[in-house]
Amino acid sequence: MLQLVKRMYWNTLFKKALKKLLENSSSAEEEEEKSNKGEEEEEGEGESAKEKLEKTYVLSDIVYALCTSLDVENLNWLYRSIFSQLIDTDSGMQKRAYKILAAICGCSNPSHRQFFVENWKAIVEQVNESTSKLTSAATKTRIACIKAIVLQVPTLLEQPDILSILPSFLGEILLSCKESEW
Repeated sequence: MLQLVKRMYWNTLFKKALKKLLENSSSAEEEEEKSNKGEEEEEGEGESAKEKLEKTYVLSDIVYALCTSLDVENLNWLYRSIFSQLIDTDSGMQKRAYKILAAICGCSNPSHRQFFVENWKAIVEQVNESTSKLTSAATKTRIACIKAIVLQVPTLLEQPDILSILPSFLGEILLSCKESEW
């Protein structure tokens, strides 16, 4: 169905969903800070923090569904927006961010490949930096993301530094092999 609809429509829909996601994410973070400080929201004053988080989950899933049909410009917007989710304390947000990043890196769409070729160093760096904030519930989706990145290595062999990503992920991949549920 996506092939039948103009790419411009999907990109516009994506921009609207991403905008709502970013707005909702920032307001959900503010609500979480208020609840951590002990400030309570008065009834009838809007959505609770739980409702905002659930809305953020839904918006992330919509963005994920649209990400395989995006052009390079919108991939850049998505790329810039998901890295705050990689270090989020909520495991659901981390899972969704790794899932989106895996879809970006693993898609065979020409615009996705072009995006990955242009940004692979920054992607690897961000994934490595987010290791310290990883929740145990997001480990499986992180490994799927790493797999998508590593599977792109053969297409980038002309890049002089491409093989340097393997040692950075090797330890994590080996440790994940010990887990029986994967």
